[in-house]
Amino acid sequence: MSEETVLYIFLGMWALFTVIGFSKKFSAIISIGGGFIVSMLLYATK
Repeated sequence: MSEETVLYIFLGMWALFTVIGFSKKFSAIISIGGGFIVSMLLYATK
């Protein structure tokens, strides 16, 4: 897969976890923090 495809998959997962987090009343910081960590890992593997 191309890096762009992987990026969209990760963004989609982040959005999904964020929606699940809000719907279950979890802290928004956890959802946003998780997306930030995933983004950093993605850039680190480039």
